[in-house]
Amino acid sequence: MSSWRPLLSKNLKELRIHLCQKSPGSQGTREFILNQYTPIKQDNPTLPILVREASGVQARAFGRYGKEYHTALVFHMQEPIAKHNRCHRSDLSELLTHQLKIPTAFGKERQVPLENLSAAEVEAQIKRLAESA
Repeated sequence: MSSWRPLLSKNLKELRIHLCQKSPGSQGTREFILNQYTPIKQDNPTLPILVREASGVQARAFGRYGKEYHTALVFHMQEPIAKHNRCHRSDLSELLTHQLKIPTAFGKERQVPLENLSAAEVEAQIKRLAESA
């Protein structure tokens, strides 16, 4: 087992690989998928690995890293809001009941080019995605 493979599911939330079914520039990517997809999936059974083939596209890989959140403050108001119009920030803290973490996006994403690379070079690029959390 390659030492970088467990980093995929530890650091990535999703791995997407785009390639062309026929172009010479995607040959190394096709070889990588044929030889490495099964071992990678065995080491990372819960990691979504999406392989997208489309005629004429340049080979590349995308890594998605976690979710981004923003915090929403939830206040409990027993009296009409008009009474609190002149409240100071310190007064509002007494009304704060809890904070919610709300996802704002599907996370950060990085891409690496795979066009015209050998299978070994494609593996090195995927390893870069795994290590750059």
